[in-house]
Amino acid sequence: MLSDITTIRKIRGVAPVLLALAVATACQPVVQGSPRSTASASPSGPSKHVFVIVLENTPYELALAQPYIGSLADRYAVASNYHSLGEPSLPNYLAMTSGSTWGITDNEFHTLPTTGIGNQLTTAHLSWKAYMEGFTGDCFDSPYPYALKHNPFPYYGGECPPNVAPMTDLGGDLSGETPWLSWITPGLCNDGHDCGVGTADQWLSQFVPQITLNHYSLLATISDLLRVPRLGLAKQANSLSRQLQTGRTS
Repeated sequence: MLSDITTIRKIRGVAPVLLALAVATACQPVVQGSPRSTASASPSGPSKHVFVIVLENTPYELALAQPYIGSLADRYAVASNYHSLGEPSLPNYLAMTSGSTWGITDNEFHTLPTTGIGNQLTTAHLSWKAYMEGFTGDCFDSPYPYALKHNPFPYYGGECPPNVAPMTDLGGDLSGETPWLSWITPGLCNDGHDCGVGTADQWLSQFVPQITLNHYSLLATISDLLRVPRLGLAKQANSLSRQLQTGRTS
């Protein structure tokens, strides 16, 4: 499933956000189906923040059957004709970040021209980071659950970009200088590769609210509960009501 970044609604308060959730892209074909949302594309200017979260190895229908992934699909949008390129993982990650597989059909390391989306953003003076679970500072030698084949950025030019960061850095960046592009790759368990889509769905349910909720969500929730108009930037914030209903605030 991909929450289509051309049709998804704005989901964060202060700055526009597009959340692209790529599931079942790496090794599973996507079964074509009807869209679950008809959200219209926004005619406004470029967004300040785009988040891409990549999960994998799950058929379309099974991914949408998961509680949290299904709730995102119902609330936002699904690109039902978005297909993987087949096995293995690496060519899919390269295609997602450079528009080409470069003829690669394996998961081995290859040095490619510096033509990925990261290089493009750097040239355009737009900030970006790739947050990798398990990353310890070395793109080529970080321990499990990190996987080089799920980190396409060092392939472009053959070096580990300074923009690749541990997943744990994201929290601080969300409170400070959030990059224009945040590419988020969970480790081999939480991305569904080793531990299944149920684990990935649970991880996602705890991770996504860190992005979609902000300082003004509390005031938005109070206003909604008491049925009074929202004030200031709370007008644009997501409510905490869903978290209160499920008993989780993370």
